[in-house]
Amino acid sequence: MRRVLALLSLLGTGWVACGGGGGREDGAAPLILGYTADLQTLNPLVSTDQNANDLIYHLLYTPLVTYDSTYRVRPWLAESWEFEGKSVVFTLRDDVRWHDGEPVTAHDVKFTVDLLNHPEVLYPANGIESVEVLDDTTFIMTYKPGSAWHAYWYPGYWERFYPKHLLEHLDPAEFYTWDFWTDPVGNGPFRYVRRTPGIMVEFEANPDFYLGKPKIDRVVIKFGPESITELVAGNIDALNVENRTSVLGIEDDP
Repeated sequence: MRRVLALLSLLGTGWVACGGGGGREDGAAPLILGYTADLQTLNPLVSTDQNANDLIYHLLYTPLVTYDSTYRVRPWLAESWEFEGKSVVFTLRDDVRWHDGEPVTAHDVKFTVDLLNHPEVLYPANGIESVEVLDDTTFIMTYKPGSAWHAYWYPGYWERFYPKHLLEHLDPAEFYTWDFWTDPVGNGPFRYVRRTPGIMVEFEANPDFYLGKPKIDRVVIKFGPESITELVAGNIDALNVENRTSVLGIEDDP
């Protein structure tokens, strides 16, 4: 629970959490997060709520690198990396799998970057100019000169990559309406279960995650009006708060 809430604090401001949790025991019930905006789609390039996207995609997908509790960059999907001018040579872990059991490879990275840079998609892949695959676990990622991602020293943190074996035969011209976005397959610590538009989206722990199955069995993100009352009552465990006054009203509540 502490690790998930720490993740939430990194993904966006305005989260408050309830320590009581309605008497729930670790792993015995879902971690329920209240969110004031509804995601109309799980396609991150269509949704207008970036904070919600970041939350969901860190559950579903494994970026190349991550941060530890002291904000130092640490390996995640990438086992190591080496800078060469405006390029970075990444070596991926060889024990990460997509939720359908297929291995995650450098070919998935190249496929995703090429897809996002495709003229039918028209979504530049975070300033990435190209990806050259050296083998299944090694690739060279070259950034466009002057791009924001080239300037930062932690390339790869926000990139999510998609499974080539499931998507390579689909038409990029229909990218924004692919059925994949209604039942996404990721490679992260949680797997997509279901979504009720306007109500909720649910995820379950991935038993094959390379770091081991998460101790939280399920995560449910509930959409709806901001409800401090539900938080204090223990019906939800954390709430994305947009009204600062609401937070001040419970700051003395143990």
